[in-house]
Amino acid sequence: MAFEEALKGAKDEARIELAMTIPDFVEDEDARGQDGTCVIEVAQAMNLVPATDEQLFEMLGDEVDDMDGLRKFVSERLAEAAQEREENRIEGVLLDQILDQCKFDLPESMVDQQTEARLAQVEQQLAGSGQTEEQIEAAKDEQRESARTDAAKGLRALLVVETIGEKEELLVTNEDIDGELSRIAERNQSTLEEVREYYGQNTLGQQLAIEILERKVRRFLRENADIQAPS
Repeated sequence: MAFEEALKGAKDEARIELAMTIPDFVEDEDARGQDGTCVIEVAQAMNLVPATDEQLFEMLGDEVDDMDGLRKFVSERLAEAAQEREENRIEGVLLDQILDQCKFDLPESMVDQQTEARLAQVEQQLAGSGQTEEQIEAAKDEQRESARTDAAKGLRALLVVETIGEKEELLVTNEDIDGELSRIAERNQSTLEEVREYYGQNTLGQQLAIEILERKVRRFLRENADIQAPS
């Protein structure tokens, strides 16, 4: 509450100082519980103003022109989101059932590589949050076993998805790639060329194709499964 009150009415480049008690999670144990000062420097202040009904109608275009239409629009979007969540849940259950039945050994070198890649992500996240090298190594040691388990499961899922995709001829086409890149560009208010260049520079094309293939396989499993409601 004090933090929010202090920021009310703040202007660009304002400097705000708040009295505080230093929390227990700071690295310096001697400082914990001591009185201190929190300094906030405001780079840019913005005032968020809720849109009017007329502005909402304009943003939604021809689909909505009054409050009844807005309620219907929101209700339909909520129903679509709920349906999408349920379909994702079903697809996940079906894929897990297949993975449980597919028992095969993986090359140790492949599992090792994927495990280290997962631990490298952990290291990057912890380093960005200011953790010490000792804390990072301790966290990696603690998570190594679970990271290896997750890596093995992920590899099995990838191989199963690729096998089903090949058998059922669920191909990833250039049109699929272009469509996905266009949707990414729209979500990020960017251009297709900029997104395509980013994915090319960061060698993310193969990962994108795998994600598209997995969605196709998951949808195929759901549409062809014999799903029965419990009696």
